[in-house]
Amino acid sequence: REVSTDNASFHWTLVVETLTGQCMYHDGCFSSGRWNGSRSVTFELHGFAASTGSHCLHVWVTNETHQFLQLPDVRCGGGASFELLVAEDSIYTVTTTSGQSKAGAPAS
Repeated sequence: REVSTDNASFHWTLVVETLTGQCMYHDGCFSSGRWNGSRSVTFELHGFAASTGSHCLHVWVTNETHQFLQLPDVRCGGGASFELLVAEDSIYTVTTTSGQSKAGAPAS
């Protein structure tokens, strides 16, 4: 589905999950695939750079050792693509919005 990003106030969030093991749905379903180690994944954002210019993407990760840990921001401009190193058994949140914080911590 194509979404118009002509409005400068357009915001979006992408969630990438590579969880392994048993899930909480359907009495414990199992994934047929397995994400091993870390992989670099490239995302292409069509219509994004043309409407917003260079844009900062905020990245957060949750895994076995960290909960909602803010990673370095990613600059997205020009070709409107960005690369994310994705580790197994993790959840990544990439967003154009700002002001998020881990519960109880001040927003950065």
